[in-house]
Amino acid sequence: MDIWEGTLEKLKQIPDAEVKETLMISYESLDESEKEIFLEIACFFIGKDQRIAHYMWENHKFIAIKTLISQSLAKIGDNSVLWMHDFLRYLGREIVRNESPDEPGKCSRLWNHEDAISTLQNRKSTRKLKVLDLKACVNLSGCLEFPAPMTLKGSMKQLETLSVHGCKQLGEITDSIGGLQSLLHLALDDAIIEKLPRSIGELAKLESLSLRNCQNLLELPDSVGGLDRYLI
Repeated sequence: MDIWEGTLEKLKQIPDAEVKETLMISYESLDESEKEIFLEIACFFIGKDQRIAHYMWENHKFIAIKTLISQSLAKIGDNSVLWMHDFLRYLGREIVRNESPDEPGKCSRLWNHEDAISTLQNRKSTRKLKVLDLKACVNLSGCLEFPAPMTLKGSMKQLETLSVHGCKQLGEITDSIGGLQSLLHLALDDAIIEKLPRSIGELAKLESLSLRNCQNLLELPDSVGGLDRYLI
């Protein structure tokens, strides 16, 4: 039995309240980078290939996974996928939800599609939002437009990762995406978009642009020329 399985066996013998307290102690012992990676895995990367995470995270952040593994807070399972026990997944998501229980848009991460769509449609505050995951969202159709960066309630100044991977009804992204000046990673895989807005070339901090299986995409705007090395 490996360390991971041994730790889980011990947790099964402890009441839920004590399990949560024990796991919170482990979480609080992490440094800031390790906490960020823990929350990223809990919210988005369980079951995902570790190489995708490696590509998206800076090297020093990826090193943090080793600490999580050594403390049995995460695991790299079969086929190199990231894994985390349900206890830990729930804890990580609860930590994020508790950042703003009544207004999900004020949390650092959004993965629930209803919360994400509501936040966008109603121009709710998104000042602290770093990751917006709309992957395979069946309710996202037509045109994706972002609040103007100067709009107080709609500001997404800290958004670093946006995924609309698998949103097969998404037909257009407007020029408003150019206002996401902190954006590092943009995943548009499997979308039915035919063109990208010129303003996408204004995303000065963009490190990765994923366009896999965008079969309707006819051409890239000239403004993307400087982003060629980031295409994946």
